[in-house]
Amino acid sequence: MQKPFQILLPILVISCFANKIYAQSPGDKLIPGDKLKWEYYTGKPDSVSGYWSSTYWNVFYHYKIASIRADTVKINVQLSHFLRGDSWVLQNKESDELLHHEQGHFNLAIVFETKFKQAIDTTTLLFFNYDKKIDSLYNAVLSNIRDMNVQYDKETNHMWNKEEQKRWDDKIAAMMKE
Repeated sequence: MQKPFQILLPILVISCFANKIYAQSPGDKLIPGDKLKWEYYTGKPDSVSGYWSSTYWNVFYHYKIASIRADTVKINVQLSHFLRGDSWVLQNKESDELLHHEQGHFNLAIVFETKFKQAIDTTTLLFFNYDKKIDSLYNAVLSNIRDMNVQYDKETNHMWNKEEQKRWDDKIAAMMKE
């Protein structure tokens, strides 16, 4: 009689080979309609940061091999974005204007999803390294979006530059439609 582990091991190896899954953290929140509310900001406020709020997000992906042809792999990828549980706002600083600015940060998670999916769809994935290539694409797009997040805060002066905030609102909206 085989032990359960001996039976499950080959199944686990095959599953790990064909899938890549990242699990969400316990405090992460799936945001209905992607519309932020202050009630979702449950992280411990950082009162020494100099900021009134901080929005953190994660984008997770799951893929399965759809087909293998010669040395090329096609995958089906599913993406999901979450507001991280450590997102916070200082007490008595909640305002519609600040939430609007923080929404811009969260919307960049959606832009990330779009750009990552586009990168996967336009890249030839080779059988011998497709998983490393997918990780590389993820990290490259994430690096770009992180830089964009910093630029967003810098140019909008964390919401205080109204003209730049409007320009970024339009820019992010356009990227979300790509």
